[in-house]
Amino acid sequence: MKKSIIPVLLVLYSVLPAVLMGNGLYNGDSVGYTRTELHVINHGEALYGELYLPLMEEEKVPLVILTHGLGGTCAGGECYATRFAEMGITTYCYDLRFASPNSRSNDDTTRLSPLTVQSDLQAVIDASRNWGFVDSSNVFLMGYSLGGLTSAITSPENMDYQG
Repeated sequence: MKKSIIPVLLVLYSVLPAVLMGNGLYNGDSVGYTRTELHVINHGEALYGELYLPLMEEEKVPLVILTHGLGGTCAGGECYATRFAEMGITTYCYDLRFASPNSRSNDDTTRLSPLTVQSDLQAVIDASRNWGFVDSSNVFLMGYSLGGLTSAITSPENMDYQG
């Protein structure tokens, strides 16, 4: 059975929970979570990232990979990540290389291109395939601005996500 990544350009708090409730993955209760710094390597460079992992009994949990916009950092997605984690959804936010002078991955904005941004997201997707806690049938790409565009153009290449 094929599993897929579902691109999500903008997710409101009411939309993703409704989808997950319909799938029986979210019952409306708030759960605790841990926030851990987790780096992913892309072309020999560490992408700074933060993993919001729900404290749940399930071995496998849904994953949202959140990509920020131009000039932003993963801190811009904290409000989404904390809420998703409280709903039992793991979220990984990361700093794109070259997209911000405040990036903790690489702040050389003169090297930004659509290909570097897509490469960063692909590196995160590839790394997440090895994260044993991810329910590979429930992986979502989410982004805003540049991150939304990147999620949309990267998702078709990953429709066979097998976790």
